[in-house]
Amino acid sequence: MLMNSAPTKESGKWRRRWGQAPLILAILALSLIAADTPSTVGTADEQRFLTDVKSLTTPAMEGRGDGAKGLTRAAHLIEQRYKSLGLRPAGKNGFFQPFDVITGRHLRPGNRLQEAPHPEDVSAEHRNYKLLEEFIPLSFSASGSVDAPLVFAGYGITAPESSYDDYQGLDAKGKIVLALRGEPGSLAGKSTEGGHTLHEWVISKAINAKNHGAAAIIVVNGKLPNGEEDVLPRFGEVEGPEDAGILCLQVKNSSTPAVRSAALRQN
Repeated sequence: MLMNSAPTKESGKWRRRWGQAPLILAILALSLIAADTPSTVGTADEQRFLTDVKSLTTPAMEGRGDGAKGLTRAAHLIEQRYKSLGLRPAGKNGFFQPFDVITGRHLRPGNRLQEAPHPEDVSAEHRNYKLLEEFIPLSFSASGSVDAPLVFAGYGITAPESSYDDYQGLDAKGKIVLALRGEPGSLAGKSTEGGHTLHEWVISKAINAKNHGAAAIIVVNGKLPNGEEDVLPRFGEVEGPEDAGILCLQVKNSSTPAVRSAALRQN
C-alpha cells in the first residue's frame, strides 16, 4: 500500500474568525484599564459593542472564509478598533500576524492498494484495487508505503473507561489493521452525546491503531442496514489533523481484503 497526499496551504494575515477577536480585545482592554486605573473600572458602552457587532455581521463582511474579501474588511475594522483604544501592536506587521492555513489536501499520483494471495494458493495473482472506486485514502493519512500482514481488530476501539478493548490479545505491531466503521451498541448506549462516543470517529481509530504499533489502518463500513448502499465518504470529507502519523484508507465491503497480507502505497 502506498499513500501520498499533500496539504494545500495559504499564507494569510489575521485569518482567524472575527468571533475570537472580541475575547482578545476584552483581555487587552482589561489589562490596559488595570494598569492605568487599578481601583476603578469604566462603565461598558453597550451601544458601542452593538455597533461593532452590527458592523462585523453586515452582508459586506461575507462568510469570511480564508482569502475572502469580507475577512480582510473585518480584520481592518478590528484593527481600527484596537488603534482607537490606544493598544500597541505585537505582530510583525502591525496588528497582523502572518501564518499558514491548511485549506485542503489533494492526492498525488501513485496511490495503490494491492492484495497478496494466500501463500498456499500458488495459482492466485495479486489483486489491484481501483482508486476512488474500491478504496479512498483518508485526507489525514501519512504518506508512504507498507507491505504487511492484515489483522482484523473489530471496531478498532480501546475504551478502558468501559472495559472494552478490540486489541486485547491482538498483535498489531507492524501490521495493517482492518477495522469496522462505527462502534458497538454497548459503547453507544453509554454516550451522552447523541448516542455516539468519540471512539467511533475514524481519526480515533487511526490514532488507536498507531498507538498499538500498526503500520496502517483500513476502515470498512461493515454490516449495513437493509437498503443502505456501501458508499465511502469522498476524499477530504472525514475530519482529522494534517497528518495522523499512520497510513489510513477506507475500502468498500465488497473490496475488503480477505487474505493475510496487503501492500499499500499512498502519495
